[in-house]
Amino acid sequence: LLIFADEETLWRATVTRNPRAVIAQNNLGLVLYGQLQYRRAIECFDRALQADPDSPEAHYNLGLVLTELGHYAKAATQMRSALQVAPHFARAENGLGFVLAQQGQSTEAAAHFRRALELDPDYVDAHNNLGKILLRTGRPTEAEAQFRRVLQLHSTDFNAHENLGIVLLQQHQLDETAAEFREAARCKPDDP
Repeated sequence: LLIFADEETLWRATVTRNPRAVIAQNNLGLVLYGQLQYRRAIECFDRALQADPDSPEAHYNLGLVLTELGHYAKAATQMRSALQVAPHFARAENGLGFVLAQQGQSTEAAAHFRRALELDPDYVDAHNNLGKILLRTGRPTEAEAQFRRVLQLHSTDFNAHENLGIVLLQQHQLDETAAEFREAARCKPDDP
């Protein structure tokens, strides 16, 4: 029985024995991504895609790292590749929507967030992202509905409370705005 000190050690040992182990390369990439070691994470996802060019998870995860680095066009390509091989991949729809939103393509972004929600109606991140796009494009009532849905699903979601507060402020509902901002402050994760 092998026991590993941590996840990184497990996946490193696996890829050392079998560099073409797609799942291990992908998981090691995720560990490195979580450690903010983006260059090394990209190398792992690239190796996973060399071993299996049709790995939707590796395309998606590579897209996440590229998004984090601000390489939106390349990230969009990876998200689209993930969707090409896995058309019902809600996280890739949401990821593509996010990348498009960063590029100012609000209409296209909203379509991808809506598609993610068709695939997974309780997908909190897609509701939040769609709400932000709706707010940005002057549709506060629709945005409010998205943020309220998030709070039905996850009552302590910091982003939803904060964004709902912004919507309510725009609607001059000051008491409700203050309550949402207080709740957002209560729910906010500790800053490092």
